[in-house]
Amino acid sequence: MISKRCILNSFGFLVGLLTLSPECLSQFPSGADASCVISCRIDRWSGDWLIFYYKFKNLVGSPQPVEAIDIETGLTPGGDSATIFEIPAKHWDGSVSVPGVKPPQFRRSTIGWTSTDTVATLDEVDLPNQHQLLPGDSILLIVRSKALPTILRSWATGWTKPITGTEYDSLVELGFRPRKWYKDASENITIGPSSELFSTPALAFVDSLSYMAYRSRLVGWILSQSTADACSERFARVKNDLGQFALRSARSRIDSILQRANIDSSSTLTSEAYALIRFNTEYLRDKLKPTGEVKGGIFLPSSGTLSVKAKPSVDFGPADTARCIVATVRWPDTCNVSLGSVTGAYGFVKYDSVLTVGNHRYQKFRTSTPLAMNWSAGAEYELFTVSVSGSCGPETFELTNALPGGEWFVDINYLDKTDPVFY
Repeated sequence: MISKRCILNSFGFLVGLLTLSPECLSQFPSGADASCVISCRIDRWSGDWLIFYYKFKNLVGSPQPVEAIDIETGLTPGGDSATIFEIPAKHWDGSVSVPGVKPPQFRRSTIGWTSTDTVATLDEVDLPNQHQLLPGDSILLIVRSKALPTILRSWATGWTKPITGTEYDSLVELGFRPRKWYKDASENITIGPSSELFSTPALAFVDSLSYMAYRSRLVGWILSQSTADACSERFARVKNDLGQFALRSARSRIDSILQRANIDSSSTLTSEAYALIRFNTEYLRDKLKPTGEVKGGIFLPSSGTLSVKAKPSVDFGPADTARCIVATVRWPDTCNVSLGSVTGAYGFVKYDSVLTVGNHRYQKFRTSTPLAMNWSAGAEYELFTVSVSGSCGPETFELTNALPGGEWFVDINYLDKTDPVFY
């Protein structure tokens, strides 16, 4: 819409807007005045699929109807996280691609809705399009995706009477250049699907969760500062557990976070904050479960030497890092033997002194530094050898999961790859 000041400063306005002053160029036309709010909740749909329920409402008293809505996504067009977009029939014109890609000046892909056009040419547009959101109207948009929720942006473009072709030509002569599409829309913060989170390493993923909680408090999705602080503290403890390779403890803490989020969802978490915490934390919990991809075995390749080996069932490449591997060897306490120096390419050392529990003695071993992997499925890899003094028969030594804190454990990329069955 054109202000009175703009008209007064225009020369020759009686013959149209042929000579608009430069100060008018930033005012006409603009679709950024619509007072539109958005809410979103997420449910589990089927398997890995989530269903995002968006509600856009053009507030009563809004100066513009809304004719287009866009929701930013972190999805890759044509990728595994395909999206199904649903809109009530009376609002749908089928013009959106799924996910659509905005002009090159905008980095992310978006999904959106556009009201149905009622006219043939631009010069004939005197009224808003059919099915626009009038002040007080709302619309439900449904997105189904395998991707995880993150904090994103959305835009509501209000309707204004477009300029005619003659007016546009005159503006171009004055130096007018069309603004980027999202500059003529009101911007909101919401949540939406992002496949980028799938490639985030475990520790960085926990940092992302903490940041989502922090941002949720800033935008008012977490209603209590004490709830936000408690949430951040819980995620910090999970990260500390991962850094210490205490994945059992991390999984236990994650279960507590999910239980707490379920309780808080009825009081201090909006649907957006609850969805961010719940579905991302559930994904992390599932990623931290043992995958059973690396077995351990113990051998006596020569008299006076023990060899502990690993046998993966999948390939691991240079992008994979063994963060921690733990193995415990035990033998009967009636045997007069001792274990000497440890050698091998994976940096294993003795961890704690020999322990006697029941009728056995136990010696724990673990890696001392992270190491890049290059393992092929089905092959055997010698983790370390240890010299043995004394003898007690070929079946004396075995790997064991019987010692708490000394169970066979393989942490690769801060994820549990352990197969507890020895070979």
